[in-house]
Amino acid sequence: MRELGSEAFAEYIEKMDAERRRLEEKLSGRAMQGKKKCVKTAKPQAANAESVDHADPVSEEYADNVGECEKTNDVVPQKFNVLSFEELSEQCRKKNADGFEDFLEGLKDRTEARIRSGETNYPQATIDMMTEVLDWSGLTEPVMVIGFAPPLYPAYHSDQMTGKEGAGSWQFRKIKKASEAAGCMVKKVHYFTGISDLSYCGTCGDMDFSGYAAETPLWGGGYQVDFEEIGKLNIPAVLMGPWGKDIHRRTERVNRKSLLVELPEILHTLIEDQA
Repeated sequence: MRELGSEAFAEYIEKMDAERRRLEEKLSGRAMQGKKKCVKTAKPQAANAESVDHADPVSEEYADNVGECEKTNDVVPQKFNVLSFEELSEQCRKKNADGFEDFLEGLKDRTEARIRSGETNYPQATIDMMTEVLDWSGLTEPVMVIGFAPPLYPAYHSDQMTGKEGAGSWQFRKIKKASEAAGCMVKKVHYFTGISDLSYCGTCGDMDFSGYAAETPLWGGGYQVDFEEIGKLNIPAVLMGPWGKDIHRRTERVNRKSLLVELPEILHTLIEDQA
């Protein structure tokens, strides 16, 4: 698993590292230019105060930052924007609405084909799409773009299902009773903050995911969730399992007694209770 993960992200890590080095070189070059301009404009201002009123705006900006240059080891503070994928897309549409829609449609078709062929996966394909859209936008200033990569694991609560309200608590009471009979203490946690296939077993009323869809570059032909069909299932569920620690980490472990003795006894009791 570790080797597969390394292979999948090696190309992405190399790409990001190369981008980081290019950005550092670019910032370093700007800082040195800024320092030179700071020194050049600082002296005339001291000799002739009137020159300040007619100073070049760019030079004046660097002159104001002389102290900052020295404090930050010659690195001029850089301004940058943070955009959601939807905000970036809107900027592209303002630039050329028809042209952008044609570009985006072609980009999605190509990306979906790469996913189907196994050439890429959802996370990497999402990053590639966001990069291409950013390039198309023509933005040149530093910017961070935020979006979602599939798959989506929607949250739902078994107590809040239409027509089955309170089902989750009813299930938990049975589990608690069986657990205490086996000498175990259990506690209720309203939401499991990991991932589970049970996310696709029900919904809590009308769930609006239009915001998620707008921020997911692959949404549409490349990826979508049929919330209407999921809502027809509405299967109440409670996750339970043996006592353990550090899930999905190298140090993941489980208590042997909890796994091999206590949990089977609890499950046997619950199954008999359903018979």
